[in-house]
Parts: sequence; structure tokens; C-alpha cells
Amino acid sequence: MKIFIQVILLISVFITTSKISFSTDFFLNPSDDWFSILSGNHLQPGDQVVLSEGIYSDSRRLSISHQGTTQAPIIIRSEDGSTAIITRPNASQNTINVEGAQHLIFRGLEITGGSIGVRIGSKTIDGTKRQAEYITFEECDIHHTEDAAITANFSGDINTGHKFLRNEIHHTGGTAEGFYLGSNNDGAGNTTSVFKDGLIEGNYIHHLNGPTVSQGDGIEIKDGSYNNIIRDNIIHDTNYPGILVYGTDGNAPNIIEGNVIWTSGDNGIQAASEAVIRNNIIFDSAGSGIQSQNHQSAVPGNLTIVHNTIFANAGRTTIRVSQPAGNTLSGPIVIANNALYAMDSGLALQIPNLPGLTVTSNLGVGNSQPAQNNNAWNPSGNPDLDFSDWTNKDVFPANNSLLIGNADSSQTTTHDFNGTVRTNSSDVGAYVYDPNGNPGWQIEPGFKVTLGTILDTDGDGILDSLDNCTEIANPDQHDSNNDGFGNICDADLDNNGFVSFADLNLFRLAFGTNNSDADLDGNGSVSFNDLNIFRALFGKAPGPKGEL
Repeated sequence: MKIFIQVILLISVFITTSKISFSTDFFLNPSDDWFSILSGNHLQPGDQVVLSEGIYSDSRRLSISHQGTTQAPIIIRSEDGSTAIITRPNASQNTINVEGAQHLIFRGLEITGGSIGVRIGSKTIDGTKRQAEYITFEECDIHHTEDAAITANFSGDINTGHKFLRNEIHHTGGTAEGFYLGSNNDGAGNTTSVFKDGLIEGNYIHHLNGPTVSQGDGIEIKDGSYNNIIRDNIIHDTNYPGILVYGTDGNAPNIIEGNVIWTSGDNGIQAASEAVIRNNIIFDSAGSGIQSQNHQSAVPGNLTIVHNTIFANAGRTTIRVSQPAGNTLSGPIVIANNALYAMDSGLALQIPNLPGLTVTSNLGVGNSQPAQNNNAWNPSGNPDLDFSDWTNKDVFPANNSLLIGNADSSQTTTHDFNGTVRTNSSDVGAYVYDPNGNPGWQIEPGFKVTLGTILDTDGDGILDSLDNCTEIANPDQHDSNNDGFGNICDADLDNNGFVSFADLNLFRLAFGTNNSDADLDGNGSVSFNDLNIFRALFGKAPGPKGEL
């Protein structure tokens, strides 16, 4: 009992003599010593750096290595209503180097000039190699770089949990990739770095095809990288594939869904193996709409290609699977419920005649090689009758479209391109038919506008509309008082809608017990980890949560 009382007294003194928010807000303008604030690893969890309108340029190498936490990330952002431009006077260095940083958010910045716009990697600090983890770039504009826009490709690195949300990326130079994530295999075919558990969502990527561009992929995720989601991006005018993924070395597949790609100088989507490709819309690729081929250590297989809508240029192919190494697929491939329109004597399907391929309920225009039965490929489509206005990229099913009701229900997805639930729907292609017309966004240059039903902001596997903490991952959804807010984002112990000193006193009393409401991390006891979570939530309302 004496020890327990001493712990409680210690916590009381520790909490009441400290600033509950150990964070600092830095408000800077270009004439301040902004470089010293941004660089290094001195910022503390919860700190925020707010940059006012203006141009922030320095010839020194900008290396950012700060460490936030899950509950208290460090934020570097433009002032509300303003745009801070971070640039360099030349391309001798990258504009921003994020090295060994963790739980760091960049928001609303314009990043231009330099060699690579943003390069993310590990760094040895105090004798320890520290990986970059949980880095977020959101609502940034990255453009006119000498090389790629964003890379995370140092050999030996393991990049975990990065998010790239609603950024505009355009007019890159050199190798010119919008995203270059992971690195090439070594000479023996082994994976040299990994990019995993990432989210690349809602970005607008365009014009990576200038006269000096040597490559120019929209999004490239290298061999051995896995469990990434590439969702709702708009990609056009690239020199290389709009989206390129290799294989995952047998780990969780990469998900490619809800994207729109047009005017790619290569394939629209290229995936070697271990990927799910669904609800994408592709126009006018110089290569195939979707292609799988041997790539580094990856051999075609373990692919699910369903509910895509693809238009191929004259003589091109909408879906192609190349002959795998050794004439054996690395795993099963499903090609189902796709709307394929190979115009002017193009091929709708070009696939090997091998065991392990399931082809069902695809329809549209064009030939198949080899020939398929009518259940696998129905070439009776007519784009003028099947779509609202396909020549203007409106590929929502028209009334009486052949797409309506002809999908294989055993191969349907849970949602469509708009995020509409496919309840009792068996429509072919990226959309669920609605007799009232397209309820969602009309395809055009710019950011995709979603209906919001398929967003998972914190990446915990729970849709935002159903998530009781939308900004902090809590896959168990633990909510001890059943108020709709998960414990991990709810330190409002007196339930008055705000975390205050009254809640602090209740937390102090509960420390060291198994009080379920004060057990914010849900591990069965109220401990120092819960105290750290409490600090991050102090002064805030609980949540936010979904509102479905």
C-alpha cells in the first residue's frame, strides 16, 4: 500500500507541475530562422510549426529527423489560408530530406525546385539506425523538381506506415516518378528495401512526361514491398505506367482501387504479382490498360483483377497477362466482371492458356487471345449504348446497358468506384448502375471527389464512416463506456464533451487500477502509457469518429 501511495503521489506531482501539453507552436515567416527549427531532431511530440505565406529558400541541406508519437505527431504546415513555398536556389540537394523521422505530418506546403522534392529514409542518430516511419504528406503541391517528386528508396531501409493524401504532383524532371517507393533488387534478385503498410490516396498526379523525362511513372512500388493501398488517385500524362507494382515476396498484397488513369505513355496499371486491382477506370494507354509480366523476382500470379472499366487505343489490349517464367503462374489469377472496350480491332484479353486462370463475366468490345467462351468474355458491347458519354470520360452505365446485371456475383467487390455499396448489385465494370444517373464525381482533371464511404484515414481497417476514432488507429474499436468514441481518443472521463482538469483528477485517482474508462490503451490497467495518451488528448473534445 505504501508503494502504491507513493506512485500516486508521484504521478500527482508529475502531472500537476507539468504543462499537460508538452508541445510548442512555432509561428514562422521567411525572415525568421525557420531552417534551424525545421532541421534536426529537437522538436517534441505534439509540436507544431506553422509557416506563414512566403518563399522559404536556403542553400543548405535540409534534413528533418524529428520524432512524434502516434497520439502526438509533430506537424509542419502552412498557415491557414496561406501557402508556404519550400524551395532551393539550385538542384545540388533535395528540397526536403526526411531522415529517421517518425510520426511527422507535412500539410498544405508547396515544394518545388531541388533535385528530388522529398526523399524519405533512415538515419543513424546517436549510434543507432533509425527508420523513417509513419510520415504523412497531405494537401501539398510538389512540382518542377529536377528529378522525382517523392522517394523512399534507400537500400536496406524498411519504410512503414507512410501516408500520401490529396497531394498534387506534377511537372517533374529526370527519372520523374511521382512516387518511387522501395528499391531495385540486388544482383542475386533479393529485395534490398521495403515499403509497407502505406496509403497513397486521393492524389492528383499529372504531366510526368516532359521532354527531358527518362522514366516518369505515376506511382511505382518496388519488389518486396507489401500491404500498401493505392486508392482514388487521378493520374494522367505520364511517360511510364500510371501505377506500377512488382511483387510482395509472398506478403500481403498491394491494393489498387478506385483510380483513374489516362494518357499513359506505357501501361495504365502494371502489376507483376500479389495485387488486388479493382474499380479502376483507364483510358488511352500507349501500352495495355492492365498488364502483368515478369518483373525482377516477381512472376505473374496471385492477382485479382475485377470490376475495372478500360478503354484501349487502336491495336492495344485492355488486359494482358504475359507468359510467366517457367510457363507456370506463381499463383491463381482471377479476371472477372471487367468492362473492356478494345477499340478498332484491339484485344480485350490477351492471356496465357495455363492452369490457375479464372476468367468470368467480362464484357465489352474486342477479341480475346486465346478465344474464350461467352461466360468468360462477351464481345457484344457497344460503348455508345452502354455508357452515358464515353467520349467525354463519362462511363457510368446508361439505361439498358449491357453492363447491368451481368456480373458474376461470386466475384463482386463490396463497393464501386464511387464508394457506393454493391448491395444486391451484379453490374459489370467500375460502377453500380443507378437509374437516376451517376451519384458521384464526373471524371475530369483534378482531385477525385468521393462519397466518403470507403475512406480509412487512420489505416486501421475500419472505414471512417464506421470508425469510433477516425484519426488514431484502433482496430479493436474498444469503447468501455459505449459513448461512441473509442478509448484511444476519449479521455473525457466525466463525459462533459471536453478533456479538462476535472478529467485529470479522475485519471489520477484511477492510476494503477483496472478502471476501464481510464484504460485508454485497452491493455487492462491504467499506466504511464495511458498517461501519455491523456496528455495528447488534454484540452480537446473526444474523437473524432465516423457518423454513418
